[in-house]
Amino acid sequence: MNITRTFLSVVLVLICGCARPRDADPASKAAPTSGRTSRPALSSGAPASKPTGVTTLNITNAVSARIIQDGKAVVVRDGLARLKKAPFALVFRLPAKGRQAVLVHALLTSEFYDHARAGKALSDKLPFEATGMAEFCFNPDRQIFVKREGYNYWHYAGDRAHRFDRVERAGDSLVCTRTLVRYWRARGRTESFRRIGDKALYLVFVRIKPNADKTDMIEEGAVPVKLVFEDPAPAP
Repeated sequence: MNITRTFLSVVLVLICGCARPRDADPASKAAPTSGRTSRPALSSGAPASKPTGVTTLNITNAVSARIIQDGKAVVVRDGLARLKKAPFALVFRLPAKGRQAVLVHALLTSEFYDHARAGKALSDKLPFEATGMAEFCFNPDRQIFVKREGYNYWHYAGDRAHRFDRVERAGDSLVCTRTLVRYWRARGRTESFRRIGDKALYLVFVRIKPNADKTDMIEEGAVPVKLVFEDPAPAP
């Protein structure tokens, strides 16, 4: 593989921005091909038998994610979050300087979730090259791709080129919101989260960065989360 060409493709994806949805984005050679660094913990200081819940998932020191539903942050406890069968949002805090991106792998099975929970790099499971999903800017369809062979590649390359439905500045950070009403599966099928039934959604948030000599991209951090959907409580 030509490493230099792979690295240049990263820059092209971040500059060119968004494209029409399909199975895979040829320009998504932006993603890393190997390597990782230390992975932050999901909780701090809690006994294994009684894990402390958190509402902010630190993917790296500079990048974090929250799950928001009904205007409230959802608690994640020991890698698991419980949501209503209804729309929700993933809210990322990214550095405001330069072009930024986060990858999100999504499946209805636990294969990648278990791999990440074991502390293993996702690049060991699925190479990142040419596996990022192409889609429109600004998240008009309010959806997430669910596919074993691909990653949701959500980036910010300026106010006119990003894959979030809302971006706000907060000091030296960007608060980027990706609202999710449905999930997209193979061959263009979509399903509403209101009708997800008893299926769980397994996510792995991944942050990448250039290596020391800027000839390759490596995994900087990853956080796996299992989303369990429950029927809303009946009205009294």
